[in-house]
Amino acid sequence: MPSLELPIRAATETAIAHGITPDRCDILQNGSTLVLRLTDSLVARVVQDAQGPRQGTEWFARENAIALHLTRQGAPTIPLHPDLPPGPHEHLGYPMNFWQFVTRIDAEPNPAQIGSTLHRCHEIMRSFPEPLPALAIITESLSILQDRALFPEPVSQMLRDHLSKSLDSLGHLPHQPLHGDAHLGNLMNTTTGLLWTDWEDTFAGPIEWDVASVI
Repeated sequence: MPSLELPIRAATETAIAHGITPDRCDILQNGSTLVLRLTDSLVARVVQDAQGPRQGTEWFARENAIALHLTRQGAPTIPLHPDLPPGPHEHLGYPMNFWQFVTRIDAEPNPAQIGSTLHRCHEIMRSFPEPLPALAIITESLSILQDRALFPEPVSQMLRDHLSKSLDSLGHLPHQPLHGDAHLGNLMNTTTGLLWTDWEDTFAGPIEWDVASVI
């Protein structure tokens, strides 16, 4: 397991540079993305996977832009932290952004609540003014399969064929901005209601993609 010292330092020094002094360092998630609670209200998401398929901060900038748009329109989403510029930030080679801490509750949301919050996000995202890549999860997956020998070639070819067919089928449907990864792990039941999070996979596509992800 790589040392967490450098990404934690990157997040804390970035917060300090913007006038916020961390008073804790609670690790909420440790994976390709490190999630840290640095104050009562401040959460940092730091990308640790330097060899991952997404390099730089362009995809983080898309996430920040869609999150800001949703928050300003009152969407059910976890907001970026108001006391720092939205960024994205990068320090010591680590891209990161900063979010408002929310308190999770244990109650299970019912399907109607889940559907209504996602529908509300879709309504608001329709007015998002910036272009988004079309069907990005599929095109990114195709690119990875073409560039990396992850599977035996017959398996890789089968996956490429399936993804190409999906790209062709979905390309003819109406597109709009989507969450892109709308499974229930990215929906939090909190003391302020159901809130969607983790917009890093946002792209343009048919709303059926997000509905299928929930199901």
